[in-house]
Amino acid sequence: MRAAHGYYAMGVEVADRRRRPWGPYGMECRVQAGRAAYEIGLWEEAERLLDSPVDLPHPPRGFLEGALVVATLGGKIDLLGRAGMVEELTDLVDRGIEIIERRWGSEAQAVIRLAALFTGQVADLVADGRDTALARSRCDEYARIVAALGARDDVRIGPESRAWLDRHEAEGLRLAATVGEGPDPEALVDAWRRAATGFAALPNRPEEARSLARLAEALTLVGRRGEAAEIAGRARAVATELGASPVLALLDVLGRADRGTGTADPEAGALTPRELEVLEHVALGRTNGQIASLLFISRKTVSVHVSNILAKLAAATRGEASAIARKQGLLASDS
Repeated sequence: MRAAHGYYAMGVEVADRRRRPWGPYGMECRVQAGRAAYEIGLWEEAERLLDSPVDLPHPPRGFLEGALVVATLGGKIDLLGRAGMVEELTDLVDRGIEIIERRWGSEAQAVIRLAALFTGQVADLVADGRDTALARSRCDEYARIVAALGARDDVRIGPESRAWLDRHEAEGLRLAATVGEGPDPEALVDAWRRAATGFAALPNRPEEARSLARLAEALTLVGRRGEAAEIAGRARAVATELGASPVLALLDVLGRADRGTGTADPEAGALTPRELEVLEHVALGRTNGQIASLLFISRKTVSVHVSNILAKLAAATRGEASAIARKQGLLASDS
């Protein structure tokens, strides 16, 4: 990826010298150089390359249209997912995959990347108690497309697509676990380990950090806490260097969840990341309605989370749960 960035950057320089920075080839080099810069962690350069002027000419259609979809949709998928905009998220991915298949053909491997990102956001939305029936059906549909691509003898799967295939498998297993379908925990660990290794080899540092964080989460679930702590440390180092706030936030939640495994009722299990987030607001004295507004979830979902928190902490009241949480070091606001 570093070598590719260098060559595309040279293409950008040639286009600039010839005063055709937004011609078909110059634009393609700029998009690909910006994408490569993003993936190796040169975010300021990526922003410079991908920042277009107000008088940008209409882009040529065909290959570049698909490239722009791949380069821009990843961030939008994450933003819509985190905002809980399920319908908009599903529509965006539908349209993106339709453009890729129309412009690049049914063998286009970029679909794997979009399917993996989408499935990961749907897993998070399910954990938040959102209505994801349509989105989950799309996950199943995209999983069939991805599986067919991976099985084709006439299509070579390169290292980047292989990493995204592993990521898609890992996100699919995480979604299955979230909806209670109970995949093999070791299979989940293995898939996240392969994804993290693949992204590190490219390198794609943002996705390496995210995959390492999820690997740490999976290792914690199977009780391998020492290895989970080591992997979480690696994830934090990469995320800190990149300034990847969402990954750092996930790691903070995982750290508090790990400290909370010795709850008053071990049979009930550890608090989930979302339950820890709700617990923070409960400890601040907020009502279910206030928490629902702040987290963009329903009051009913908040009520379920609070009930689970009380059961896991063996607390009779919200105040008692807050006191136990402070004693166990579960609250970020106290750290």
